Amino acid sequence: MIDFHVLNSSHEELEDFSLPFAKLLYEAVQSGASMGYLLETPLSELEAFWSSILSDVSHGNAKIVYAQEERVPIGVVVLAFEKNPNAKHRAEVAKLIVAREKQGLGVGKKLLSLLEMEARMSEKSLLILDTETDSVADSLYQSLQWTRLGEMPSHSASPNGELRPTTFYFKELF
Repeated sequence: MIDFHVLNSSHEELEDFSLPFAKLLYEAVQSGASMGYLLETPLSELEAFWSSILSDVSHGNAKIVYAQEERVPIGVVVLAFEKNPNAKHRAEVAKLIVAREKQGLGVGKKLLSLLEMEARMSEKSLLILDTETDSVADSLYQSLQWTRLGEMPSHSASPNGELRPTTFYFKELF
């Protein structure tokens, strides 16, 4: 059975999640997902990234929604709060990852649905994100009625170093 949870600043054992989330990110990068990292990125660097995000969570600057099966994380997404005073109404969605063998089961949709609920409870009215154009995630956001803002050519490198276009999306929460 797949369980869904939210990590926020009240969670006491945040540091316990950096390695399991790093392993999810590592698997995604090795599978070719554009996640901001290249194939040769060591697991330790990915764990340091998650430690930084978990620090943001501990300070109330982010939330993490994750899915687990038999106590093993199989999916994760970050809701990062904007720090600028004129943008407190918005947040960025980052690092939506679903374990390869669990893709197509609705885990990503459920993670995003819970993330939107958390955003509303945190008084956010606008969500933004970017993703590799024509990726699986790109199709997911389109199916969930995210508004496509536009595409930027050669925005980011895929894990093998090839420059790829990125599509930017937003979603207004009412």
